[in-house]
Amino acid sequence: MSHFNICSNINNGVGLQKDAELLRDLIISWGHTVKLLHYKKQNHIEEAPHAVANIFLEVVNYDLIARNISKENWMIPNPEWFAPWDHKNGLPDFHRVLCKTQDAVRIMNKLTDVNKVSFIGFESRDMYDADVPRERKFLHIAGQSRYKNTMATTYAFAKMSLDDGPRPDLTIVGAYPDEYAFGQGAKNIRTMERISDDEMKHLLNSHQFHIMAAGYEGWGHALHEGLSCGAVVLTTDHPPWRVTF
Repeated sequence: MSHFNICSNINNGVGLQKDAELLRDLIISWGHTVKLLHYKKQNHIEEAPHAVANIFLEVVNYDLIARNISKENWMIPNPEWFAPWDHKNGLPDFHRVLCKTQDAVRIMNKLTDVNKVSFIGFESRDMYDADVPRERKFLHIAGQSRYKNTMATTYAFAKMSLDDGPRPDLTIVGAYPDEYAFGQGAKNIRTMERISDDEMKHLLNSHQFHIMAAGYEGWGHALHEGLSCGAVVLTTDHPPWRVTF
């Protein structure tokens, strides 16, 4: 049995927290122990026990690396948030760079030793609920991100609300109302800023069509959760979606 530290923003309520919890549960299922270390601001980190590896999910704390409390340091990047100039030349502090998508492999191979880079894939929660009736409605989940093309999605449906033809219904879940201000007054658009996990599961199952129009995703939990519900998921024609996972 070995011990691992997982370091990230573990209470943001969206992707990074899901990443940390899913990875923790998977490693524990293999018979190891795990500690989640919360990191949000520079040089802020909890006390960390000695470990076989520190696993950094997107965010990196070089102070923790400098403590030499682990045999190795691994990084799982989300390329859309990865800024090479924030890291030391060539990422020499990392023994392994573990990639969720093949497109991430392509990107990281250009930034560090290719022998460090591996494709691991990832997973999302299974949100399927057969008891929820399916409706011919559209769902767009922006969460706490401003990079999901929410404005364009909202504008398209708001414009359709002015036409004489069919007016498909759209539900938007997003933390920033200014992103979907185009939908104000449109009878076919419903907006929600924050909802519970149970409410989210109901929305994922009740809406037959999910619009995931982000220009890029490191993984895309909302997309994969939609697929788990059997929804028709509409994405942009852009990596990593149009390349092999």
